[in-house]
Amino acid sequence: MAEDLLFEIGTEELPWGAVQDGREQLKENAAAIFARERLEYDSMEVYSTPRRLTLYVTGLSERQKDDIRIIKGPSRAVAFDDEGRPTQAAEGFARSRGVKVEDLEVRKTEKGEFVFAVVREEGRPTRELLPRLLEELLRSFNFRKSMRWGSREFRFARPVRWLVALYGDRVVDFEFEGIRAGNVTRGRRFIGPSTITLRHPGEYLEALRQAGILADQEERKKAVREGMERVATRAGLVPVPDPETFEEVVDLVEAPTAVLGEFDRRYLQLPNEVLFTAMQEHQRYFPTLTREGEVAPAFIFVHNGDPARNDVIRTGNERVLRARLEDATFFFQEDKKRNLEERLEDLRHVVWQARLGTLYDKSLRLSELAAHIAEGTHLDEGVREKAARAGLLCKADLVTSMVVEFPSLQGIMGRIYALEGGEDGEVAQAIEEHYLPRWSGDRLPGTLAGAVLSLAEKA
Repeated sequence: MAEDLLFEIGTEELPWGAVQDGREQLKENAAAIFARERLEYDSMEVYSTPRRLTLYVTGLSERQKDDIRIIKGPSRAVAFDDEGRPTQAAEGFARSRGVKVEDLEVRKTEKGEFVFAVVREEGRPTRELLPRLLEELLRSFNFRKSMRWGSREFRFARPVRWLVALYGDRVVDFEFEGIRAGNVTRGRRFIGPSTITLRHPGEYLEALRQAGILADQEERKKAVREGMERVATRAGLVPVPDPETFEEVVDLVEAPTAVLGEFDRRYLQLPNEVLFTAMQEHQRYFPTLTREGEVAPAFIFVHNGDPARNDVIRTGNERVLRARLEDATFFFQEDKKRNLEERLEDLRHVVWQARLGTLYDKSLRLSELAAHIAEGTHLDEGVREKAARAGLLCKADLVTSMVVEFPSLQGIMGRIYALEGGEDGEVAQAIEEHYLPRWSGDRLPGTLAGAVLSLAEKA
């Protein structure tokens, strides 16, 4: 009778990337192993949190399918003599395939008649195979960064601390690197039950849910999204969930609680791009907007701790963001003391490529090439001049404090500082657009000068 299989790998807190990689590899590798071992099942799901990677297989057959292989041997003329008696070639072929010589079959092919051996291998019980297969599955992961711990040679993204292996209502009994698989998973570190005993795979999600843990990442996504909307609506605000930050946050928590924090209104003097980057990339916070679409002095964060301690947790997160925004304010004010043209000299001290010179050299080449492209494509003199000017200035923001602190703002800060320095609006826009498109499907430059400079940059 087919049974459900639950296999949970319990770890210390995994980085976000390892959760995503682990989830994909677990499903991919498990499917490959079961296919190779001729084990049929109804469906396969993978769940994950920062502390667990879980495989759930429904209707896993109780034994392997029998394996029937038809193996081609020598030709009939070689396998049998003129009187139809098997030759040494036939006897040797039968012996090598583990069949009786009288069980060999003669079949016609496009190249004539040949003997074939029909080899039947009876499937073994799944329960006998699972210890070996689950250990193989554990060893099949290949993380970009992995580690050893203790005296072990086994490597994983983070130390493995417990294993749950249930096939039906029985434990798959095996030991791996000193850890014996069982039917006991772990709850949250400091809240609720520290251990949870499972009697059957079907209890898994609900048992963890009762302990406050959402092991299903799709359920967790919904909880994070609804929590953000709830706290934002209560304050009359609208959350701005950056897709990449959202995905990362979902995999950084297993018991999500959304909380609204605030910051001083004076930080709204910073460009929106700076505010959003400081919140999203550095702290994994979500900015908010007013109903009128203005940036609000508030942010949403999602934590994994005790909801009863929200006030303390909020204070700590507000303090951290305040330090980030204070730094950004200082960088912004200091950067504006020198315009982009004055920073060109700084580029002389930044090597772009040892045999091709500095960023200053590259800027001169970009300016000249942009002008050449504009002229060669018969664009008017105004576009040529703007593209050349933008080419000269487009790398100057790389030596500003803001871009050194927030590298993803390159180009964006170039546009902002160009406008602050009195440059033409299209020149400023072209400085940002010269990086576009950054990947397949990315947006394209919106100005002719930007398009010309983008071609020059990529050339």
